[in-house]
Amino acid sequence: MADDWAATMLRARERLLTGGRIEEIEGPSAEILASWRRSTDGGVDARDVTTSYVENVNLASRLARAAGSVVDGVAEDVAGSPVAAVLADSRGRVLLRRSGLGELERRFDSVLLAPGFSYAEHHVGTNGIGSTLEARGAYAVCGHEHFSERLQDFACFGVPVRDPFSHRFVGVLNIATWADRANPALAALVRQAVAVIESRLVELGGQGERLLLDEYLGASRRSGSGVLAISDSVWMSTPELTRVIGSVEHGDTWTMVQDALGRSDAAEAPLTMSDGRETMLRLRAVRRGNELVGALAFPASTTPRPPAPRRPVAGMLPRFVAGTPSMLDAARRVSKHCAHRDPVALIGEPGVGKAALVQAALQLHAAGKIAVVREAVRNAGPDDVDRLIIDVGTALRAGSPVMIKHGERLPADALDRLCGEARAIADAGWLALTVRVAAGDPITPELGTTGIPTVLVPPLRERTEDLPAIVAVLLARQPGTRSVAVTGQLMTRLQHEPWPRNVAEVNDLLAEMLRATDGDKLDISDLPTRFGRGLRRRLTPMEWLERGAIVQALRAAEGRKDVAATSLGISRASIYRKIRLFEIAPDDYI
Repeated sequence: MADDWAATMLRARERLLTGGRIEEIEGPSAEILASWRRSTDGGVDARDVTTSYVENVNLASRLARAAGSVVDGVAEDVAGSPVAAVLADSRGRVLLRRSGLGELERRFDSVLLAPGFSYAEHHVGTNGIGSTLEARGAYAVCGHEHFSERLQDFACFGVPVRDPFSHRFVGVLNIATWADRANPALAALVRQAVAVIESRLVELGGQGERLLLDEYLGASRRSGSGVLAISDSVWMSTPELTRVIGSVEHGDTWTMVQDALGRSDAAEAPLTMSDGRETMLRLRAVRRGNELVGALAFPASTTPRPPAPRRPVAGMLPRFVAGTPSMLDAARRVSKHCAHRDPVALIGEPGVGKAALVQAALQLHAAGKIAVVREAVRNAGPDDVDRLIIDVGTALRAGSPVMIKHGERLPADALDRLCGEARAIADAGWLALTVRVAAGDPITPELGTTGIPTVLVPPLRERTEDLPAIVAVLLARQPGTRSVAVTGQLMTRLQHEPWPRNVAEVNDLLAEMLRATDGDKLDISDLPTRFGRGLRRRLTPMEWLERGAIVQALRAAEGRKDVAATSLGISRASIYRKIRLFEIAPDDYI
């Protein structure tokens, strides 16, 4: 039976990798198929494990401190068995790994399942860490259910760890063993361990959070209509109240609560819910001395409130930052083409936000439609082109919007056929292509023969005025429990960066900085070393070498600049000028 199951998984995976439609694949569960789809869409390597690495994982975080002894305890409980406990953060970055068997440790090292490496699904495909984060719940992956061949010898049971105060995911505990040793008891073991970790998180919470939690637990036992506990970092709601208010913005709600309470211990305030209705909340302050550490909210009454008519403003798209004239013009034109269902090609450098602009236009003009996303393959042959055109035509006839990424890979005749397909179908969905060009490159010449309108999406270096708003949006999208801001000094520094990879590079930088700090503000000191941290600009590799040589010379000369200049073979005027240029401070060499 096990052999039959393995053969079925192998056939299903091979069919997927050879171009089979995922809807036609039989065998894997719906959860595994959904993960395989995400893995293929994300371009995950199915044959090998390639992922990112950060040298200094944050073992001082609340999660690592709460889980450390628990992970050690699990390892002791299974000592002598081929079982490992692996803790990862909310981005899938491995923090801790404990196993009692050397052979298993070596195999994990060979597939990079080790501290510092990312096991996010978009890096390594279906697995017990990344897929748990994607599914937002417990996840089991056994043998050939793994997307990567290199992981198919393992079975993994992952359970997410939630912050008891905010109820947000802060990490994953994963139990891994050999695939032929998989046992349902391991799933129970990891659930019990996660429960202990979450209780430790409560113990490590601040005094204000514990006080708010105690008040919430007491009120939820007494209240029959539900209660909400809220602060800048806490959002806890009983199921009764969750059903009433739906999904509302944490930060905006906490600001409203603070304004309503002021110095009072009780107040009432209206809350607009996700369905457009308005409910009145009775608020009770929770204070430690004179400090407002949080509040309890109880629903008083609910009244219908018709939603305001939506009037799109030219260039203003939901969740898309467009403040400069060039980006406003691009947003306005894409929005117009989407509203009229006219094909359009968005042209720009990698990472400028071409796909995000398409998605924002769809949210405004086709919110009820499910977009079909396809990626043009490199060196596409006639069969690849035919298959793409058939897929696109089918989606357009069904009225679905279609986005084709990497339109620059398609020959002129394929672009002609695609545009002709979109224009020939009555009531067709919308066709948008994204076309990647390098800095300074001309527009793809094939587009000129199709007659398809083009919209140039400007690079970030030409619209740095938008950067504060872009950073705010990117920070809000980062997973985790914190509300994080950026200091003015750091923002000024970011606005002086060239950003060759545009918004994508900003997003990667913010994610890296958040991994390295637990604070609620990001400052220049949080920049990675390659950015020079306190420096007002990023130095080139050659400048870094020169700066390092000057610092070493100053250290050897005990800070005497004339001696350092002589050892370097430069004049005293030159060393003073370079000290200013490279922003070398006494702390660097004394």
